[in-house]
Amino acid sequence: MNRFDRVAAYMEKTVCGEHHVPGCDILIYRDHDLLYRHICGYSDREAQIPLTENQGTHGIVRYAAVGRGKARP
Repeated sequence: MNRFDRVAAYMEKTVCGEHHVPGCDILIYRDHDLLYRHICGYSDREAQIPLTENQGTHGIVRYAAVGRGKARP
């Protein structure tokens, strides 16, 4: 079991399911290294065309960056 399985399950159920977001691509980085990527949903919901890695990479998808600072003791 992957440590990011909960992230994928949340995306599939909540983001692309309950909130009806057409498609979502999440990337998790640490120190500029890609740790995890998960894509769900559709690039065209009506035609049931799945969202692909290239669509997110080439700017078809709107994006947001969320960062978290280091935890303090």
